[in-house]
Amino acid sequence: MFNDYGLDDFTNRSVIGFVTDILDELIDLNKHDFSNGVFKVRTDYPNGSKFYLNKVDGSWDESIHLLIHSILYIENRGVTGSTDPDEDLNCYYQMFLDSETMDEIHEDPHTRWWVDEDHEDYEKINGFLEDIYWDCIHHVYSRLSNEGHDVEDDFPDHN
Repeated sequence: MFNDYGLDDFTNRSVIGFVTDILDELIDLNKHDFSNGVFKVRTDYPNGSKFYLNKVDGSWDESIHLLIHSILYIENRGVTGSTDPDEDLNCYYQMFLDSETMDEIHEDPHTRWWVDEDHEDYEKINGFLEDIYWDCIHHVYSRLSNEGHDVEDDFPDHN
């Protein structure tokens, strides 16, 4: 069942803060390897995967979108129980998707990064998710710019 309580500004800001903290850690760990406009990071999700922080064209493979999705999924998959965001603030999926959807995601976490268009609360959930992705990608753009990288052309919709 859809959880209106989990789709508020407080939860949005908390999830964005959670993800951007991890993105900052990844930038700090990998920034010595950033050269020639290649902003590749290696992570533990899944299995030492690499992601390109400036791959923001909406494609999936090795993109920042998949990295954000992986952070949200992998970092929270052990969280069970309450759907109260005050108790489980970082539990991205369980805050607003039903248990059947959770089971589907647990079986194959790569099956979704947005909610399906036929979900009864698609517009509300998708808007919430789009805000999270946009803000996290904008944060990466700002962070790379502050590090002295010219990435304005790489992030045309986020600067």
